[in-house]
Amino acid sequence: MGTLSVQGKLLLEHVMRLTPPRNLAQGKRRVRLDYEKIFRPLDYTRFKNPKVASLISNGDPVAWHNFSSKIGTRTITERIRSSDLFQATDDLKGTIAIVPSKAIHNANRGKRGRAFDRPNPKMVTLKPQQRTLKKLIMESQQNVGFAKAGWVRAYTELRGDRTPEWVQRHFPGKGVWEDGRKAENPYIAAYNQTSWGKRSDEAERIMNNALRARTNAMRSYFDSIGKMISEGKLTPFQLQQQTIAEQFQ
Repeated sequence: MGTLSVQGKLLLEHVMRLTPPRNLAQGKRRVRLDYEKIFRPLDYTRFKNPKVASLISNGDPVAWHNFSSKIGTRTITERIRSSDLFQATDDLKGTIAIVPSKAIHNANRGKRGRAFDRPNPKMVTLKPQQRTLKKLIMESQQNVGFAKAGWVRAYTELRGDRTPEWVQRHFPGKGVWEDGRKAENPYIAAYNQTSWGKRSDEAERIMNNALRARTNAMRSYFDSIGKMISEGKLTPFQLQQQTIAEQFQ
């Protein structure tokens, strides 16, 4: 009756739903926060001191270094603390102003692809260089959904048609499909070969959760069908066949 195909499709729908991000908006937000955690774009409007605001607005990395290296001296610390909303003595001391790049971004991410809590060195992005940062963020946001797309190949082979557009755009993605439905012992296999899928900890946890959920749903369904049969009621499939038969009478 095609149970393997139907249940496989439902399983992959569940796995895809659990694979991060939850939605496109969340994925884009995570990308932006990841970049901003590393490059720390400074908003000059948060500073009351016009000299500090001007340093950020002008974007001169040498001038910024001269400023940040002196934070902590009594004179400049008292001046900043008395006039700025931002705690420069804690957050800006020793920072360097850089031009954001993919190479720097990749060098400051861990195995999970997330930004380190404390990027090394301490970096900030001044206003003129924030245009480059914005461009990098937008480019990376185009990859949102790539991890989910690792399941799309198998899901499509099972005639799944509920893949969100922002995931489907990555088709065929890095997914591997094995069709063993005609084997002596029928089976299907789906492999997510994205960098996310190869991190066995999270991917395996999500797959196991989906398998448990689908197993419980199947058990509940078959229990319901068994009860209907024992009570002499027609099952949904029998009702469907009856309706089709009546059309030809």
